[in-house]
Formats: sequence, structure tokens, C-alpha cells
Amino acid sequence: PMPGDGAATEYRQRDETASPREDGEELFLTPAAQLVARPGRSSNSQAQMYSKVHFALAMLHARHVQANAEFIGHNVLTSPAQGLFHLQVSADLGNVQGALALACLHLNLRPRKGVLRALGSSLQRPLSLDEAAAFPYILQAAEQGVCRATS
Repeated sequence: PMPGDGAATEYRQRDETASPREDGEELFLTPAAQLVARPGRSSNSQAQMYSKVHFALAMLHARHVQANAEFIGHNVLTSPAQGLFHLQVSADLGNVQGALALACLHLNLRPRKGVLRALGSSLQRPLSLDEAAAFPYILQAAEQGVCRATS
């Protein structure tokens, strides 16, 4: 499955509209955007968990891209685009590390987790300097209390 096809990027909370699969288990899918951390919501812990998973997947792709490995797992190709996708989803779900890493990549700076630089530089068209794309991630980090994001 590809990103956006409803694969690993979509989750759903249990509701009455869930339909059972052929094996009898119910499948619940919700767009990841609905899991974005909101104050006072019960889905915050779920969003945090998924943001950490997506950040870990971005790191996995970055390490394997840097090492020029072809696969990250059984039949799973190494891909800088997939790594950036997971990094963006982690930031969208409220992960400060992911937001700051994306801001650094868009500003052509070395992210704190330096291995993530491999994601931006290994694309067919490497990421170029784009301050407008970096600004929302800097703002997100600043709103979450990261002082150095604004300097």
C-alpha cells in the first residue's frame, strides 16, 4: 500500500459505522489529521503514540538511506520520500522533533538528528531553501515551548 491509500496513515476510533472484515474482526480507520493533538481531548495520547511511531519510521528510512541500503525490512524499500512523509505525519500529529527536523531541512540546516539530513538530500530533486515551508514547523515548535525554535 502507498501513503494516502488508507494504509498505515489512517486510523479510526471505534464507532457504530465500523464494518466487520471477512475474518470477523472490525476495522476502524480515521484520517491521521483527526488525531492531531488538541487540548483536553482523549485522542491526545493516541496522537502522541502515532507521532512517535511515524518519527521512528522516518528515522529508520533515514538511517537506511544514509547507509545506501536497498531495503529497511522484508520487501520494504528504502525511500527518502517515504521518510519525509513519515516525518511530516509525525509533525502533523504534534511531534516537536519532527517539526523541528522538517524546519531545518527546509532551511538547509543540519537537524538535531543529523541522519535525517539524508532524507532531504537523497531525493531526485533535493529539498531547496524554502523559508515559507519551514515557518509553520518553527511556529508549531515555538507554540509547544521550544525556545530555540524562534532564534
